[in-house]
Amino acid sequence: MKNMLKSLFASWLIGFTMVSFQAIVDPLVMNNITYIFRTGNSGSSKVFLYIGIFLFSTITVCVGNTVSNILKRYMIFSLNAKKNLELMSKVLYTDCVFMQKNSPEKIVTRISRDVNDYSDFKISTVIEFPLIVTGLITTCYVMFCGSPKFLTAWGINAQQGNSTLAIIIILMTPLHLTFLLFNDKFMRIEQAQAEAHENEIHLATESLRAIEDIRSSFAFNFILKRLKCVYKNTQKNKTKLFALFSVFQNISGIVWGITQITVLGISAWLITNTESGFKFEDYSGFCLLCGMFNQYVSRCTDVILNWQRAKPAKRRILELYNLNNRFKHRSAEKTLES
Repeated sequence: MKNMLKSLFASWLIGFTMVSFQAIVDPLVMNNITYIFRTGNSGSSKVFLYIGIFLFSTITVCVGNTVSNILKRYMIFSLNAKKNLELMSKVLYTDCVFMQKNSPEKIVTRISRDVNDYSDFKISTVIEFPLIVTGLITTCYVMFCGSPKFLTAWGINAQQGNSTLAIIIILMTPLHLTFLLFNDKFMRIEQAQAEAHENEIHLATESLRAIEDIRSSFAFNFILKRLKCVYKNTQKNKTKLFALFSVFQNISGIVWGITQITVLGISAWLITNTESGFKFEDYSGFCLLCGMFNQYVSRCTDVILNWQRAKPAKRRILELYNLNNRFKHRSAEKTLES
């Protein structure tokens, strides 16, 4: 438990540092590089300084993401091991009725899948959601208000905020959530695919167990036809699931393209309007901010999808927890505690 808390704290520390640094510094650096090239001072030593800062930021974010993902997986695997042991204990000590209704393969497959979906959602939400909220708030602050004053006081060219562009980018956000319109269908297909996979494993395992009977009765064609039917059903559901995912990904691409062209059009109008104070380098920084904002929205949709998967998984896990413990004794409790 202590190791998991340490990993959680380390993930938050790394995440908050990366989110704040990237949202504030990266647009400012891009703004200043664009300004230097636009004014014809490409030979200035500041160019290499800003490029170095940008590369340092990119490398730091990549390293931070790697460490954070490793810590995240460690916590998910730890929670998986604990939950799997608890649920297998419930199954081992329950009465025979449950085992008669469900095959061993089906029980093990379902426990493994449900625990993984639940753990993935729980850990991802605890780690990701605070970072997503922080990233959205920080990015919105820079889009509306521009660079913090203490940075521009050092002689750095300021990134200008613009309410019109910021509002347009925020208003495009709901389009990323169009997958929720197909959510029920998505969940039904995913559940059907999971059940088909369970049947596939069950039939294949039972066929191998009964291989002597199959050979003695020469029932090869019968078994192969059943396997073909099950495999075909699994393939059908996997294809539907992949098609839905592809549609969602392309919708996000369309939304991203519409957002970019809208930001470009409004920025062109603001640049030509001298009273706005908006310059070409500000547009360069806004492009980066727009990409960051869309990235955080995409991560938010991943959390929602994980939540949708975790709901039925949690329900089935609770059903196992509520099984009658007919043979429970102290040694099992000590095993789980240790």
